[in-house]
Amino acid sequence: MSLNFPKRLVLNGDEWDNNPFRFDVSCINCNGQAPEYQDVTVSGVDSLTLPNAKADGLNYCKLYGKCEQRNLPEEYTEVEYLQSSGTQWIDTGYKPNANIKFEISGTQSDSNSALFGISELFYCFDTSSATYYNFFGGSVGSLSATLKNVPIVLTMSASDGIVINGTKYVSLTAGSATAKYSMALFGRRNNSTGAIDKLGNHIIKYAKIYESNILIHNYIPCRRNSDSVLGMYDTVTNTFLTNQGTGDFIAGNDVVPAPTQPINIICNNGVIKVSPNLFNKNSQYIAGFVNSETGILSASTEQAQQRSFVIPCLPNTTYVLQGMTANSTWGSFTSSTIGTRATSYVSGNTTLTTGSNDKYLIGLAYTASGLDYRNTLQIEAGTTATAYMPYKQVYTDGTIETIKDSLNNTATAENLLSVGTYKDFQSVIDGGVTRNVGIKVLDGTEDWSLSGTSFRFDGNIKFVQPNTCLCTHFKGWLSSVSITDMPDLSIKAGHPTNTYRVYARYDKFTTVEQLKSWLAQQYANGTPVIVVYPLATPTTSTVTAQTLTTKKGTNTIEITQASLTGLEIETSYKATM
Repeated sequence: MSLNFPKRLVLNGDEWDNNPFRFDVSCINCNGQAPEYQDVTVSGVDSLTLPNAKADGLNYCKLYGKCEQRNLPEEYTEVEYLQSSGTQWIDTGYKPNANIKFEISGTQSDSNSALFGISELFYCFDTSSATYYNFFGGSVGSLSATLKNVPIVLTMSASDGIVINGTKYVSLTAGSATAKYSMALFGRRNNSTGAIDKLGNHIIKYAKIYESNILIHNYIPCRRNSDSVLGMYDTVTNTFLTNQGTGDFIAGNDVVPAPTQPINIICNNGVIKVSPNLFNKNSQYIAGFVNSETGILSASTEQAQQRSFVIPCLPNTTYVLQGMTANSTWGSFTSSTIGTRATSYVSGNTTLTTGSNDKYLIGLAYTASGLDYRNTLQIEAGTTATAYMPYKQVYTDGTIETIKDSLNNTATAENLLSVGTYKDFQSVIDGGVTRNVGIKVLDGTEDWSLSGTSFRFDGNIKFVQPNTCLCTHFKGWLSSVSITDMPDLSIKAGHPTNTYRVYARYDKFTTVEQLKSWLAQQYANGTPVIVVYPLATPTTSTVTAQTLTTKKGTNTIEITQASLTGLEIETSYKATM
């Protein structure tokens, strides 16, 4: 589990000495607040705590090099989850009260056991016959929800009731019961004796405790690096909580921190953005219809006409679908392997909310009845559909520039880029654009290969000196530097002998599959990796000629291009009688 923003930046390498940078501590796009900047100079340190960073405040923090965003101090490594076998538990150190809002993500695998709680006043667990709950002796009863063997995100509070995977099951009213002991995770504490019961085989990904909507505890599964002890780190109180039972927890995979928070690449029309549409009509598809209720590929005689597409997605996220009719079904799945039942599914233009372990959306864009939605289908995160844009289309969030010449001929400016001395330019007369700079949005579908310690893909890329490569996530590096000498988290365009290649180095990954998966996840997150580089062969756009205006007297048309093919100039004039 990762927070929306890191509390710490870990900086490794001498390149950080005396390196000034700026970050926004107020959230630059948050509720209309004016940005508040802090300037920091790093010198002789390998980590930096940003205690006032809020929301997307680091989106505009330009950091390069061997930098990791971490929720935890350097002495701890975050893991995906902790798993108990029936003898391990965590003492939260917190005595719950009626102002609590509690959130937990995990899985209860054994009957009559609990992921959390304290008897007589605060719990919710599945006994196989029913799911029982208690809210401080006030609201006490059972739910229709099944918790056993189901990955859940559960919240309990007086304001929201009990909500499981986005569905509210019951309202809650607190009674007068009070806690004598602190609450447990991976079991339920006995409020009379302090003993632990309801232990079982459980998985917990995170737990949060709020009071009056203020986060007071945030428990993240992790490993203490000095002795490999597993536990939960509370990022609010900076406390490491360890097993109070016997035996050892089992840890999920280490959480691979992203590189630097993506920086903005800006052109004449503003910040470069990428279409929110996650549907790629040119991607690989499955011939047939994937039944969301069973996960089985349809055996219908019409299945050859149907085409099901697979899209990476985020867990616990709502997506809005548009551009289809009701006979186009999409579902959210924990695996891209056919045969797994969908967590949820919908038909037509509506919203779909993924489960806590979902990783893929699978559905139809070409139906048995011959309806083809590939040119109209848009799937995007959120609850409100925006105007259709093709997959990976680049646009900007600024005011579109108008360019003009000395005769006041005007043209609407295209998105023009520059890297070093290489620049796009646009004719005011005909609006045509010559592009000397390429822009590529990476989503993991590129033809990457592993070259020593670096990854590479081919394209229309020019080898130049000095470096003129920009990237949202990696530091642009000198083209002349050997790929084996490139630092971690760097990228370069071109090579002295293999000019048409982009090389990227990210030492966290050792296989192409790992890199592709990470790139796909960044795209699904809405923070795609974008690379800007000089083109080996410039491209030009064909446009419709515009009418020239003239001034009184003699007007001269000057052609500066050495050779023109197919040029036609039509003139007309009004005679003076």
